Amino acid sequence: MSKELDLRFTRARALAELSKLDDAFKAFEEIIRTKEWRGEKTAASLYWLGLLHERNAGQMAAGKPSLITKPKPSTDAALLPKEMAGTSPTSGAAPLTVKFSAVAPAGGKVSYLWDFGDKGATSTEAAPSHAYAAAGEFTATLTVKVDGKEESKTTVTINALANNEPEDAKDGYKKSIAYYRRCYMTWKKYEVWAAKSYFGEAKILATKLDQKDAAKRLLQEMLEKDRIKDTREGVEAKAYQLGL
Repeated sequence: MSKELDLRFTRARALAELSKLDDAFKAFEEIIRTKEWRGEKTAASLYWLGLLHERNAGQMAAGKPSLITKPKPSTDAALLPKEMAGTSPTSGAAPLTVKFSAVAPAGGKVSYLWDFGDKGATSTEAAPSHAYAAAGEFTATLTVKVDGKEESKTTVTINALANNEPEDAKDGYKKSIAYYRRCYMTWKKYEVWAAKSYFGEAKILATKLDQKDAAKRLLQEMLEKDRIKDTREGVEAKAYQLGL
């Protein structure tokens, strides 16, 4: 598991450096979601997600298009069970509306029960639509009965993906800050990544969002942390603070 984590983290960083930001986002987010990998790489991935948004925001501020885009709806027909042929899309940005479709078995009185996997309402229609409001991976289950007897029980995975595409450069910087804060607030024991995140946010506040007072307060908070103030970023932050 440790070797796999190292390989995935290295791949995610390589994608980031190649400016393949959509793929990099998916790779870092997978590390964050995997409970067995919780630890320093989680903190590092949160920092890198903040850095990706910061780099992308800089590109947008220069008049270039965003490299972080909204996930497009798609369906892998090869993964659809035959009982649900026609169901689409099975992946896309949340909120995601999926049009489900049940193939009726031959003969008898047929009834359907859809459980969409998000603890919401169920449906007894043959072809219901369902909206997944939040991002996540959901298992939709179709139970088919013929003359009151269960004929089949089939599942399909629906991926409602987070939409990380920023509206503009300012929004991109705000998204960057959100990841930096998650890093230093939740994983401060990994002082190297916490320090990078503190300093990254402070510089955005001071230079991109015109919030120098907030940047000063954040730097002061950063430099009051014993394990953080002596990192390389802590030393740089001391000098940076004097210039604000």
